[in-house]
Amino acid sequence: MKICFVDHIFHEKTQSNNFLRDILAGLGEVTVLHSSPDDPTMADDNVVLEYLNSDFDLWIFFQTEYVAARLIPLGLSGAVIIPMYDGAWARPDSFWRQFVNCRFISFSRALHSRLQRLEQRSYSFEYWPAPEPAPERSLARDDWSAFFWERRPLTVPNARVVAQQCRAMQIGKLHVHMAPDFALEAATTQGYQHLENLGGVSLTTSRWFDNGAEFRAVSGAPLFHFAPRLYEGIGMMTLEAMARGQIVVAPDRPTANEYVGHLASGILYDP
Repeated sequence: MKICFVDHIFHEKTQSNNFLRDILAGLGEVTVLHSSPDDPTMADDNVVLEYLNSDFDLWIFFQTEYVAARLIPLGLSGAVIIPMYDGAWARPDSFWRQFVNCRFISFSRALHSRLQRLEQRSYSFEYWPAPEPAPERSLARDDWSAFFWERRPLTVPNARVVAQQCRAMQIGKLHVHMAPDFALEAATTQGYQHLENLGGVSLTTSRWFDNGAEFRAVSGAPLFHFAPRLYEGIGMMTLEAMARGQIVVAPDRPTANEYVGHLASGILYDP
């Protein structure tokens, strides 16, 4: 089977959907194309040309349903659409109804239920990474620390809000990973690297690491892990934190509240 996997370009850096690519590689030959919703529409012309001139047996669109929409008038059918809740919840019903001849994979139960109400063929899945050996962590209150990747500094949650939460929870140390999703927002995070505390909480910072192992060594050490965004697709960082025994603090929004049990496997808060 020849499979075309149209992926969001950001995943080339985060590698957060590699588990799915590995599954597909066991089913056939996979060609990966990339797209960014922040680029002009014409940037996806290469995908359109590939669709018109290739003979793939299966098309899969991961967080690129907007590209699939361009191909519907050209006859796209039988494709698998994998939207992420954070990018999909605000789309109108009319957008989803055009995919009546396609199928959906939903990693969010809320999104799955909505698609079913719209009479779309949606299949619901959860993904749980394998548990990892937890590093040695002191449970003494004086040693409590937290990790937070500030991905959207202009919205909640951001570093200043998380610092306030840490102070309220008596978490004395916070590490902020300053690597926002959008380059234009990077300037709002630069001042943190010159601070020793934020809102009365001891502060350390980092930027992009050379490899994933270095990132996981820093992000996995604290006892608490603050979810980086209000809404998530799969929320891979949250799941990986749970897998290594960290206490996840996340907004009470999909998909975090579909995986985290409040005061059972983490803490959910009303943003």
